[in-house]
Amino acid sequence: MRESTDLDDHRMEDEALIEARFQSLIAALPASYTYRDRALIERAFHFARKAHQGQRRSSGEPYVIHCIEVAKIVADLYPRPEAVAAALLHDVVEDTSVTLEQLREEFGEDIARFVDGVTKLSAQLPRVSRRLEEGESDDARRRAQQRRRALTYANIRKMILAMLQDPEVIFIKLADRLHNMRTLAALPEAKQRRIAQETLNIFAPLANRLGIWKIKWELEDLSMRYLNPEEYRRIAKFLRERRSQRERMVQKIVDRVRQVLREQRTRLPGFENFEFQISGRPKHIYSIWRKMQRKGLPLERILDLRGVRIIVKPKDEFIAQVGQEEAERQATGMCYTILGVIHSQWRPIPGEFDDYIANPKDNQYQSLHTTVMFEDNRPLEVQIRTQQMHDAAELGLAAHWRYKEAGTWSEDWVQRWQDAMRKVTQGATANPAAMANLSPEERAALQLAHKIQWFRQQLVEWQREVGDEEFVNGVQTDVFADRIFVYTPKGDIIDLPKGATPIDFAYKIHTEVGHRCRGARVNGRIVPLNYKLKSGDLVEIITGPRGGGPSRDWLNPELGYVVTQRARAKIRQWFRKQDRQRKLEEGQRILHHELQRWGLPRSVLTDDLARELGFSNLADLYTAIGGGELEVAKVAEALWPQVKPQIEEEAEQDTELFTARPRRRPTSDEHVQIDGLTGMKYRFARCCNPVPGEPIVGYVTSDGRGVSIHRADCPTALNLKARRPERFIQVSWSHQARHEGVVVRVHVHAVDRKGLLRDMTGIIAAEDSNIVQAHVQPISQGRVLIELALEIRDLQHLSRIIRRLEEVENIYKVYRVGGQNGRPELRKRHRLNGRA
Repeated sequence: MRESTDLDDHRMEDEALIEARFQSLIAALPASYTYRDRALIERAFHFARKAHQGQRRSSGEPYVIHCIEVAKIVADLYPRPEAVAAALLHDVVEDTSVTLEQLREEFGEDIARFVDGVTKLSAQLPRVSRRLEEGESDDARRRAQQRRRALTYANIRKMILAMLQDPEVIFIKLADRLHNMRTLAALPEAKQRRIAQETLNIFAPLANRLGIWKIKWELEDLSMRYLNPEEYRRIAKFLRERRSQRERMVQKIVDRVRQVLREQRTRLPGFENFEFQISGRPKHIYSIWRKMQRKGLPLERILDLRGVRIIVKPKDEFIAQVGQEEAERQATGMCYTILGVIHSQWRPIPGEFDDYIANPKDNQYQSLHTTVMFEDNRPLEVQIRTQQMHDAAELGLAAHWRYKEAGTWSEDWVQRWQDAMRKVTQGATANPAAMANLSPEERAALQLAHKIQWFRQQLVEWQREVGDEEFVNGVQTDVFADRIFVYTPKGDIIDLPKGATPIDFAYKIHTEVGHRCRGARVNGRIVPLNYKLKSGDLVEIITGPRGGGPSRDWLNPELGYVVTQRARAKIRQWFRKQDRQRKLEEGQRILHHELQRWGLPRSVLTDDLARELGFSNLADLYTAIGGGELEVAKVAEALWPQVKPQIEEEAEQDTELFTARPRRRPTSDEHVQIDGLTGMKYRFARCCNPVPGEPIVGYVTSDGRGVSIHRADCPTALNLKARRPERFIQVSWSHQARHEGVVVRVHVHAVDRKGLLRDMTGIIAAEDSNIVQAHVQPISQGRVLIELALEIRDLQHLSRIIRRLEEVENIYKVYRVGGQNGRPELRKRHRLNGRA
């Protein structure tokens, strides 16, 4: 009875907590919300509450509390009612039995699409994480880690691509991550570090790129708390201990600046129409630590750097008199006037002035920055901006919602967003001149549309060419990195990530220019192709003749030729195209040779045959064979009715394909034991060349020559077994097999050079193997196929020889003909004197 009462008490406490949190969300909603908007939020809350009934987070709180907190953050960042509703529902598809279709029926297409955009691709991710935490074997944990890593990158990729369609996805995902970081202490340490690193790599830069510094700073500080806890605690302790002293010093500076502005008000026309908020700049632990690393200064020196911020805010009566837009225009003019007063009072330090009002940062941040020598003969950093600019710096584009005076937010905003996206697609820009006559909401819509379009331009051209992990890494380098702006010889401005090279520049101009790039001039001077460009550089690319291509060295990250994912993807695409042609020609040669052996015309090779084998066309089939991805035996299976007589004949013959030198063949059971019998004759089938240690089967031949020994997974044997199971008997390797050895065919693909065969034969001799036969056949463009017949003891012996051969210079592929599972044992290499 007591236990039941305790449960009831807990349930009542949970319900009271949930209701209180939800009411705090209702209180945070914009006043412009209509009755219909608020009804939507309530309906979404009750739906989420029911779906998450009984679920708890690692902190012990009811799960729906997380949904409410995420919705509160979204309401502050991007208060479209549908976005807030989707935030309440953002986990119901991923973590409950609710389907996306049910959500679509209940709340409509938009909300369902927003939820889908932030829903993980696979429910396997939590299961993988549990396996990591349950202490399985090292091998199982390693596989689980690889799987979790792959799923994580796939989920991030999905989110990034979804946000290109709907800005709501961005804000919901940022809010979700922020609340997860605030409650991260409840998770195991390994998971804390993984989530914190992902936050620092992806979500904090995303907030920065959108100009939402308030979110960026908190995400960075929370990430550092778990990634570098000792430094975090040291800096936090230092700030606490010096707070009183620092606050007194900052207040003294603030009072002095305020006094100067008051004394100079006669030089400030319209002074009476504005309020001036003067304060010290807040210190963020992660930014302090980064500055310590960047400048190489101790903590004490970093914290000695003083800064004040002056915010110009139009008074309410002035806004009512002239309107919001005119008040903001005059406030902007007042910022420049105050700058003049500051510079006349204290000496400005040369090179330390930045006008981000006339030239906003990439994330639309606007402010005047200057550094002056203060009265104590020490530098003082000063920032000057309007209240609207300050709100934009804290909340990014969401700050503009605060200046809306009337109307239904969602209907107005959705229409403005769609109009702005259309204008940007048609070439509209988001610079101050273009937005001078726009309302605050129209400016916000145009800025956000411009950012989304910029994201699209950075990603759309190469995202289909790369895997999930490479895509996410590319977003970090191509999208989230700091930017530089360089010029073409015609004066066009090219936007590139910081650290970009002339090759990155060339591929940004045109793919063909990148492929043909052979040199570069920067500001009229020849520079190496791995030269790091700087803003303002004039770049000219020197191209080679048409038909030329890139160097494989460009893909070596240690050489620093390429930074952008766009350039890297284009270079890889070029090499794939070249490799494909080589594989196509080689596969065609191999298959035509087999047709001749089977006595079949080439006309049997059709696109229909290719499609039957899972390929789009015959060219893809040739390429798969040439690349070692498809065994010729699979084609034989498809053509079985036509090749059956020849295949069955070969199945009953021994493996002596190479006849240049006879080799001893066993005639009794010294290598193979046949179903408990002794003295039975057998031969090794040439179609699969079994090696001691591989599973084998025996096929009783029809010509009385004994038993043909096949690998258990040999396609020929499998075909025969399906038709004549009565002819198969059990066989196994004897203990003597590894001492005597068998002959195995090995193919080596290489770019020919002097001494190649000498190096190969030296390795084979050193491995105590014997070459039964060798044949060298030219392929194309200096490439050769070397066919070897080697005496091999067992699989380990063969693998060791293959591994050593592939280390030989100019050899790019080595494989056993007829390897396990019907595929060649294949390894590829790309070290061919710089290019291959």
